[in-house]
Amino acid sequence: MSDAAPSGDLPNPLWERRWLLAGQAVLILAALAVFVAVVAPTWHWRVFWLGVAIGVGAAALIGGIGHRATRGDGLSPERTLRLRRRLFVYATAWLLMGVLAGFGSSMANSAWPDFLFLAFLILTAALLAAVVVNVRRRRA
Repeated sequence: MSDAAPSGDLPNPLWERRWLLAGQAVLILAALAVFVAVVAPTWHWRVFWLGVAIGVGAAALIGGIGHRATRGDGLSPERTLRLRRRLFVYATAWLLMGVLAGFGSSMANSAWPDFLFLAFLILTAALLAAVVVNVRRRRA
């Protein structure tokens, strides 16, 4: 008997571990909250919220590019569902990275970690957009 999954039911390890990833994110955020409570007098909220805003924008941008990539008639419904589930995990990870960049910026009282994260987002979005355009051209 084979352990391979049937072709219509592809394994999706990211989605299967979503609760583990969510639990880790909650633990990280709880640890950050405790740290902020301890060092509250030296905490710089403006640069923290800048990182969070970039993270929200990153999640929206990555989600939008991914949604655009999964539209169309070329994908089976199972594959589309699998890709959209992955997209949800990736967008949530980008949001968490924005919070972490804001945390680093606030600790250093410098917006440079936020700007570096923004540059990384721009490069990643450009690469993803190029891949989506290339895939669309191949389908046409």
